[in-house]
Amino acid sequence: MRRVLVLILAVGAASALVPRVVTPRVRADSKTLVIDDKFHHLGDTNTPEWPEAPAVPEGATLDLTFRSPANSSEQVLELRTLNVHDTWRVILNGKRIASLTRNLEWETHRIIVPARAVVNGKNELRIVPTKRSDDILVGEVKLHRTTYRKLLRLAPVVVTVKDGDGRAVPAKLTITDADGALVPVYYAEAEHQATRRGVRLARAHVHAQPARRLVDGGTRGHARRRGRRAGGRDRSQSPHRLRARAEGTPSR
Repeated sequence: MRRVLVLILAVGAASALVPRVVTPRVRADSKTLVIDDKFHHLGDTNTPEWPEAPAVPEGATLDLTFRSPANSSEQVLELRTLNVHDTWRVILNGKRIASLTRNLEWETHRIIVPARAVVNGKNELRIVPTKRSDDILVGEVKLHRTTYRKLLRLAPVVVTVKDGDGRAVPAKLTITDADGALVPVYYAEAEHQATRRGVRLARAHVHAQPARRLVDGGTRGHARRRGRRAGGRDRSQSPHRLRARAEGTPSR
C-alpha cells in the first residue's frame, strides 16, 4: 500500500607544489573568517569561457594555508564550485571532512567542521580530485564560527499524515519551494526512513529554514494510494489530514 503526499513549502595541469598562503580577514560581525575570496581554476584544460578565473588551470589541487584560533565547538566551512563532475575531497589539517557533490552548475557547499579540527595557529586546507582531468572552479572560501543550525537558522518542523479516521498513515512527502524546485531537508535521516533532497517519508521530523511558508499546513492534504478498496469503495483519492508544526524558533 503506497500513499504519496505532496507538501509544498516555501519554510551554491599538475598539482601545485607550494601551498598558497592567504591572509584571512574577519568580517565585521567577527563570526566569519574569509579564508580566500578569489576563484581558482583546477584541472588540465584551458577554459576561456570561465571569466571568474584564468583560462589556464593553476594546478590539479587547491592548497590553502591560513591562521586561526582552535575551534572548541562545531564550525562551518563554506565554498563555491562550478562544473564538478567527479568526487573532490575536502581535507583540513590532513583529515578528510567532506566530499564535494557532483553538480555542473554553481553550488554553495557548507561543510560541518567538527570541534578541534581547526588548530590554534597554522591550518592547511586542501581540495583534492580523484581524477586530475576534472576541470572545476572553486573559491570564496569562508569559515563561519558558528554551528550549522545557527548559520542557516534552522528550526525543527514535525509533519504528521492521518487518514479520514484520524489514524497515522505512511506517506511520501515532497518538499518544494514556491517555484516547485526541491529544497534541502536537514537532519531528517532515520534508520528506517528514506530521505533525499526534497523528499522524506512521514512521520517526518525535519529541520527547515525560516524563510519558508507552509501551504495547507494545519488543514488538509491529500495522499494517494493505489489498488486498494475499503468497504467496497475506492479510497485511492480519499483525503488525509496533514499537520505541520514548528518546534521553537530558529537559532540566531
